[in-house]
Amino acid sequence: MKKAAFFDIDGTLIKGQIVMEFPLHLMKRNFFSKRAYLKILAIITAYGSGIMTYRQAGIKILEIYSYALKNRSEKEIIECSKEFAKEHIKKSYSYSSPLLNYLKKNYILVAVSASPIDPINALTDYFPFDKVFATEREIKNNLCTGKIKLDMLQKNAKKNTLLDFSKKNNIDLTKSFAFGDSSTDAEFLYTVGHPISLNPNRKLRKIALKNNWTMLTERDDVVGIIKQMILTNGNKSSLD
Repeated sequence: MKKAAFFDIDGTLIKGQIVMEFPLHLMKRNFFSKRAYLKILAIITAYGSGIMTYRQAGIKILEIYSYALKNRSEKEIIECSKEFAKEHIKKSYSYSSPLLNYLKKNYILVAVSASPIDPINALTDYFPFDKVFATEREIKNNLCTGKIKLDMLQKNAKKNTLLDFSKKNNIDLTKSFAFGDSSTDAEFLYTVGHPISLNPNRKLRKIALKNNWTMLTERDDVVGIIKQMILTNGNKSSLD
């Protein structure tokens, strides 16, 4: 059987939140109305003040994002996404590319993100992913309909996507890795033999401690620790 390494993107491989930053990029290029962007800012404020959860805020932002791009051509959005990725990749953590390049030798690399698929796909020009899963817009006749086809922020969406991909591709999940930074990633971290909470937020840290998952931050020797885990068959006790 094959092995895979599943990665969340925002906060795990790159600093920031694409779902919040990409709309600003689109607005500056007149792809996105200022009114729609202000709605997104209001949601971000509500999230920051604790009125909305991360999942609730993200779902609402994705709805506004998709509707604001109604009747835009897919080609236009892809071109804009490549411009965004060229700058956004500069926010990568220092361990990101070395870690992906090391795992690429023996693992299928899979991005599992709730962010819009266009900028995530564009990041594959810099990150060597074999497969990308992210929130998809509905497209008809090469134009955006304003609707969401696949919302990866919905509960269990990441987990179900991971399980379905693994079944179709003969992946041994007990020997696979998953990396995430937030509590919404916990659902797919549970499914693998080697869950890694990377730069975990408070909620994920609590879950990781309860389940004895490996916790790492950008201050750790992330690549070195993962290498050692592989050499010792994921035996965390040998790292303590």
